[in-house]
Amino acid sequence: MVITGTKARVNDNIILNLEFDNGLYAWSESGCKTELHDSLDDGKVLPVSGKYFMAVTGRTDAWDSIMQLVTATCST
Repeated sequence: MVITGTKARVNDNIILNLEFDNGLYAWSESGCKTELHDSLDDGKVLPVSGKYFMAVTGRTDAWDSIMQLVTATCST
């Protein structure tokens, strides 16, 4: 993959709701089921950052996952 363009500023991010602070806003399921969690396994599984993380289940193909359309947040 080749990505070209200008260097992004530190605060630029094309992914919306990256840490799931607004629930599932801006995210879509693709061939799977999603669950929002603040922890799993009696607190042994926690978010890397933020308050929440997404768990994806019911995948039948390698590409089944959550997704986000980013074309609206990108500009040339």
